[in-house]
Amino acid sequence: IAGPARFTRRVEDAGYLVAGAWGPGDHHRYTRADIARLARDVRAGGAAGVLTTSKDAVRLRALRPLAVPVYEWPMRVTIEPAAEFAAWLSAQVRAARAKSGHSSAVPA
Repeated sequence: IAGPARFTRRVEDAGYLVAGAWGPGDHHRYTRADIARLARDVRAGGAAGVLTTSKDAVRLRALRPLAVPVYEWPMRVTIEPAAEFAAWLSAQVRAARAKSGHSSAVPA
């Protein structure tokens, strides 16, 4: 997660106790050493397991079997204001298509 402090705050705001937090950085490639560290931290902190985003859960599943339970916290993304974003995105696509010579027919 790019902002692990915000993720931790959201979990705590939902009423959960966070025993520890580790934010290796966005796009981190987890290793067996990372899994061993997480397992040690979970056991040392008396935690129920690791809570992570769905994106990182997929990466962790690739290293199964895991020594501790991994729970996913689904994230919902919304863009506000949606209409302004849609207009900006359409303009960006039109500009990119014009630059590349492709048709500029993009719904407004």
